[in-house]
Amino acid sequence: MANPIAKYVNYDRHNKAVEAFNSQNYLELNHLSPERLRELSGIRNANAHAYVSAMIERENFPGLAKSLGSAREWQSWLTDNWNGNDNTKDHLRDEWNNDVGRQIGRYAKERDLGEADVMGLVDYARRNGDLIRSISDKVPDPRLQSYSESSERPSWSGPPPRDLPALEALHEKRDLQRMQANADNWQSKPPIQEEGFWSGLFPGRGTLKQMMKSWGE
Repeated sequence: MANPIAKYVNYDRHNKAVEAFNSQNYLELNHLSPERLRELSGIRNANAHAYVSAMIERENFPGLAKSLGSAREWQSWLTDNWNGNDNTKDHLRDEWNNDVGRQIGRYAKERDLGEADVMGLVDYARRNGDLIRSISDKVPDPRLQSYSESSERPSWSGPPPRDLPALEALHEKRDLQRMQANADNWQSKPPIQEEGFWSGLFPGRGTLKQMMKSWGE
């Protein structure tokens, strides 16, 4: 049966728009180093999650973007783990960026901003360090750990100053330096506890997890 919400949520249009933006500004080329390709992949991923979430929040009733985003992430996490792949940090990153995107979407809706404005706000947010790009163990982002423990919530620092064009903001060096400075701190912390992840990411997932365990018994 077709999803009745699908006709209200323009996933395809939003995905195509951010893919075009990424391809124009952050193109992944074969001759680039593996490190640069990973960096670009993180940039493109952050842009995509934040922009699509922002546009859904902007175009629909409150709460829909959060419900759909969390449901999609939970389904993806479940599929990955069912296949033996632990992608917890990846999904935490996506949830964080979805949250920041929703904040941008609410701001855009209140001011009746267009799609290009939303894209500019998303790109500025990432350059300003509001979005999480990397899930690398070599330069871990400390926000992933604190987010998994529910001690830090995603925050958006707001639009750029009036005299600062969106695409001329701070570059990714800010959060990269912060990740490097906190690498030792990340390694010294205990690993993410699975129950903590489930208890803070998706409502009711503890019960679902118990059901899954019972199915395997």
